[in-house]
Order: sequence, then structure tokens, then C-alpha cells
Amino acid sequence: MAFGAAVSGVAKFRSGKVIVLPWQALTSSGGEAAVWIVDPVARTVELRPVIVDRYDAGQVFIRNGLAPGEIVVTTGSQLLRPGQQVELADGAKS
Repeated sequence: MAFGAAVSGVAKFRSGKVIVLPWQALTSSGGEAAVWIVDPVARTVELRPVIVDRYDAGQVFIRNGLAPGEIVVTTGSQLLRPGQQVELADGAKS
């Protein structure tokens, strides 16, 4: 095959459900991907490890570690510590 030659191929993709978040929600814990989750009753945060399926422009697709309906911190996560109390911003879903 010469450099620049046309190539055709076949790709197989997994299908499955993912949770899409803005990339700003993603942080790290021990070198692994994580996000901050808000406890809606206590209004405290917990750092949760997640498994990233893929990245896209401005978005991260989470394959495992989150459940639908959980509240994820998307802004200011660099200022948080475990158990810290937070307030939901106007328009935030609880």
C-alpha cells in the first residue's frame, strides 16, 4: 500500500447507554476519571469514579459510574472537597 492510497475498512461499535456531560464536569481521583455528585437531601458532594466511553467536542460520554437522575457538578469542581455542602444554582435539576 502506497502512502496516500485510498483504504476502505469496517468498524464495529458497541451500542449502549451513556450519560453525556460537559467536559468541565470531569476531574480526576488517583489518576482515574471522576465526577462530583451532589446528594440532593444533605446537599453535600462526593467524588465518584467513572468510566469514560469517549470524548467529543465539549462533551464526555460516561459509560459506567453514574445513574440517570444523579446531580453532577459541572462548574467549580476544582474548589470542592468530599462532604462539602453546596447550593444548587438557579435552573439546576434536583
